[in-house]
Amino acid sequence: MRLYDLFYGAMLPSGNDAAYLLAEVFGLLLFYESVKPESKDYSEIESIDLTCYDTTTTFINRFLKEMNRKAKELHLSKTIFNNPHGLANILNVSSAKDILLLSKYCCANHRFREVMNCE
Repeated sequence: MRLYDLFYGAMLPSGNDAAYLLAEVFGLLLFYESVKPESKDYSEIESIDLTCYDTTTTFINRFLKEMNRKAKELHLSKTIFNNPHGLANILNVSSAKDILLLSKYCCANHRFREVMNCE
């Protein structure tokens, strides 16, 4: 499955499984960058020893850390992400203003608009 297809899956009403998979993949890439910051060659990624990780929680948490860092960068002062899909969770918080700012930021990306406008 292509990552691009997962973006469509994440936008579906029940797409939290796709959101988790995207978080795992991008979390792994973020983890890889922290281990080998000098390398942007992702073809080497299979050489990372992942045997010490029994789950993908490490990668999902790394992705969530980046989501929260980006929220601060975008001045989403009332937003904290605790899962990658945004479904109800008492630890996920935001405000209408923050959601509007995030939506405006996301809509500046033509790929996001393409997926969002899919019927």
